[in-house]
Amino acid sequence: MRVQNSEISAMLRKLADLLAIEGANPFRIRAYQQAARTIDALPGPVADMLDAGMDLAKLPGIGKDLAQKIAHIVRTGDFPLLDSVMARTPPVLTELLQVPGLGPRKVEQLYETLGIETLEDFEKALQDGRVAALRGFGPRSVARLAQAVATLRRKGPEKRWPIIAAVPVAEALLQHLRGFSGAVRVEMAGSFRRRKETVGDLDIVAEAENGPGLIRHFCTFPDVKQVELKGVTRGTVVLNSGLHVDLRVGQAGSYGTMLAYFTGARAHTIALRKRAVQRGWKLNEYGLFDETGTALAGPDEAGIYAAFGLAPIPPELREMQGELAAAGKNALPDLVTGEQVQGDAHVESGGDPAAQLRAAGARGLRWIGIADAYRDAETLARQIAEIEALPAGAGKLRVLKSASIAIGVDGGLEIAPDLLARLDYLHVRIDDPAGLTELAQTTRLRKAMDFAAMHGVRLLLGRVTGRRLNAPPEWRIALDEVLQAAAAQGHVFEVNQRDGFYGLGDIECHRAVKHAVR
Repeated sequence: MRVQNSEISAMLRKLADLLAIEGANPFRIRAYQQAARTIDALPGPVADMLDAGMDLAKLPGIGKDLAQKIAHIVRTGDFPLLDSVMARTPPVLTELLQVPGLGPRKVEQLYETLGIETLEDFEKALQDGRVAALRGFGPRSVARLAQAVATLRRKGPEKRWPIIAAVPVAEALLQHLRGFSGAVRVEMAGSFRRRKETVGDLDIVAEAENGPGLIRHFCTFPDVKQVELKGVTRGTVVLNSGLHVDLRVGQAGSYGTMLAYFTGARAHTIALRKRAVQRGWKLNEYGLFDETGTALAGPDEAGIYAAFGLAPIPPELREMQGELAAAGKNALPDLVTGEQVQGDAHVESGGDPAAQLRAAGARGLRWIGIADAYRDAETLARQIAEIEALPAGAGKLRVLKSASIAIGVDGGLEIAPDLLARLDYLHVRIDDPAGLTELAQTTRLRKAMDFAAMHGVRLLLGRVTGRRLNAPPEWRIALDEVLQAAAAQGHVFEVNQRDGFYGLGDIECHRAVKHAVR
């Protein structure tokens, strides 16, 4: 049974979290976090790379030792180092890490300060005020954590996967299903097809000459851990990673409406149904029918929109953000394609900027920005010198100098002005919300922006918007105020996905455009 990339990265992140609780060397912790990011970003399965004889140590941020550990995970499915760390870690710490809003630092604080040994202990400490008395835990935070614990008990840990981790799984599933002789059409649906940042599960819609046969074939996918449903038109499985996958098989005449229905978004689908009702029609997953029951659309999605006088709407735009009105005027925006991307502002060097330069050239990029996490002035100065020493115009590709630095609680950026002057831009992030209110968090960010502007450095605003998995309220900022300041000072926001943190999403990008932020 092949180990998926998402399982490998999950093991690496869990190890990093547990090591952080233990107070291990920060460089060691970051090494596992970086390795997890690298694995998530790979275009194909690690198992296939190893089968092809590739040396994983050549991947960014993965040295010889880590490469051997990852290869062992792929071969055996086991991670002995993680097992040994878990064996010496009090079980409650692993349990608390599953509570949304609790990271390694807060879990360690709860354990060391309050002596929390069980989830029940944590619940009591929330109720009797001991948690609220700790630095970084306010009344709203305590109320939210109490609700999160209740939800955890009722539903179990909520798990969402960054879409970049779900892509190789989805591609492998599609390849498996399309390899069935009776499969006619097979497509991903749901939030994955709409390219949302995270997915809670995967939905697949298919048309097949032999529906039950395709369902049985689906259940033989090598990564299936448990078969929950194996019916005539629907199958549900759980993969080894814990990801649920649902397959629905329809007929040729209803494939399009079924695909549209299970793609969503729900608000978009409801709006189309209302348009059907206004005309006396009926729209559901089985087709679009007029008042006499005659089918108006069904075999393909384009027919649904055409029946309403609309241009076909790409799945990525089906979020009820004005797409129906735009489709009626034939004024839908063009989606950005990978071929149009000319540069990458957040590349980590892996200790070898020249290698990243070659990799970017292979991707057809025109420029990259090296933005390693800032460690110390000496390391950054050495990296700047390495970048400046790269051959001029190598591969007709430009390399920009940057560094990724955390904003202090007081809004400070502890980096020497002489180094700032040598950078093309500075990438900033908030690593710890520090229990601040939205106003204080916004003030904190504004101070960092003012500091950079004073030194003539443009900021790449990365994980500062509070848009992350299970983000607590402390991460929130007054986004429009920050966008306004960014526009005035020439700062730029990041569109990205790293470590469960996100830059601006589609909705926030619309707001940025209104403020003339790049």
